[in-house]
Amino acid sequence: MTSIIYSVGKDRFGVVPQGKQPTKLGHSNRRQKKIKELRGDLRRLKKRYKVANENERLPLQQLRKETREKLKTLTRAETHRRDRKKKAKERTTFTANPFQYMKRLFGARGSGKLENSREEVEEHLRKDPQ
Repeated sequence: MTSIIYSVGKDRFGVVPQGKQPTKLGHSNRRQKKIKELRGDLRRLKKRYKVANENERLPLQQLRKETREKLKTLTRAETHRRDRKKKAKERTTFTANPFQYMKRLFGARGSGKLENSREEVEEHLRKDPQ
């Protein structure tokens, strides 16, 4: 049935060749863009610092220090945001199906077959109690 419909549609309308679809890139939020910009600034300041003479180095050093502080606070905030999002997702998966969540969390049940005998294990523990 479907092959008939497909062939009639193909005869009437033709086949549109499937071209390579453009890959969708994820959008960065405002903070991620700022972090990327600050990293570039730090790279440029480092290069300028290396070629600068002695009296230009102190202001460049202060600029680098301020930029590092800004980058550190933004990175920390972004990490907190990511962790908060991750916790919320975990919470929703738990509330949706707690038993499946716990099964996934603790892993599949093992085979229950031990390769060593009890005596071998006790002997090993006597030799090396760590």
